[in-house]
Amino acid sequence: MRARQIRVDDRGAIYVHVRTRATLAEALEAAGLPSPGPVLVVVGGAGRLDAAELRRLTPLFRDGLVPALERVGAVAVDGGTDAGVMRLLGDAREDSSASFPLVGVAAEGTRTTFTIAAGKIGNDRPIETVYEKWYSDELQMVVFSKSSDPRFGEQTYRLTNINRSEPDPSLFEKPAGYKVVSDARPTTYRLAPTRKVTTVPVKNVATTTVTKP
Repeated sequence: MRARQIRVDDRGAIYVHVRTRATLAEALEAAGLPSPGPVLVVVGGAGRLDAAELRRLTPLFRDGLVPALERVGAVAVDGGTDAGVMRLLGDAREDSSASFPLVGVAAEGTRTTFTIAAGKIGNDRPIETVYEKWYSDELQMVVFSKSSDPRFGEQTYRLTNINRSEPDPSLFEKPAGYKVVSDARPTTYRLAPTRKVTTVPVKNVATTTVTKP
């Protein structure tokens, strides 16, 4: 297994594709991650943080969390998005020039190009469309896609505000006054007999017979 260097928005990252759980140890070694070692997982509801809350939390990451991670040589794992607490952690690490590993959600990308030859649909020159898709095996969903077509322009989809925390337990609680009502009476279903309907021919229209309930 070989690690690859990728760049996104002028930032570099090491990418390792883990296909099965059995290759996880090999992937950690290829990425240069210490094993065993301390690991901190940071997740949160990115969509619920407004600007004021982000400013209030910034000192916590910049002056407390990031220096502690750097001091003990821990590995930080987050949701891999540029939003919420994940963004705070990444910005604080970059601002402090820390070197501890920061592991995010990795996605596998494919780029497909379609070319419509000149004259195929009345076009005087070839038409080239490009579709790019990045899929996360861990999330089991597309996190980014972009379609470029000179006929329709560019369409971009980006998955943001990923919340990987456990759902609120109250969502699974029984509401007040909840009770089970059982009706033991048998239920009878009656099917109406079908009847034939014949249409009357008009001019050159053939007679059609259909059956309906």
